[in-house]
Amino acid sequence: MEIYHPLGRQQKFCSKQCHDRGQRANRVVTVCAACGDRFSHRRSSVRKYCSKACDANGRMVRVLDREHNGRPARINAAGYVMIWEPDHPACYDGWLLEHRLVAERTLGRRLETADEVHHINRDKTDNRPENLVVLSGPDHSYITALDNWRDLKELKSQLARYRELYGDLPEE
Repeated sequence: MEIYHPLGRQQKFCSKQCHDRGQRANRVVTVCAACGDRFSHRRSSVRKYCSKACDANGRMVRVLDREHNGRPARINAAGYVMIWEPDHPACYDGWLLEHRLVAERTLGRRLETADEVHHINRDKTDNRPENLVVLSGPDHSYITALDNWRDLKELKSQLARYRELYGDLPEE
């Protein structure tokens, strides 16, 4: 019996068909982070996007009309303003979250890793010192959950008012 030996590999298969079947068997299904479509890929590769186009869209950042240290500020995928601070110890590839730098300058010290900066008006791009509060992780989670609960309560009251005026919502 002849053994199939792929070039440059130590694995041995009884035939090309067995090799191909083994390659297809080791796949997982993932949901694309950009478009929401399902796609399959090898278990060994970590993929978030189904295509190069979705990868480009998922990584897209909006460039702002102001500069910091000679580079334009930008908004990252999560909606936060990033500024160029290559010498800062907490930077990522030279980019730093602007609200953290503003909070550090306001406090007069570096933020700890556990420190979280809360935007009082919940606008992630409003990095004025009076809009920022430095909190611990649990305190920030509590305040965010409380804000979300208030939003939900407001939406439920709006829905109840709509139902009073117009009846139940149409079925989809």
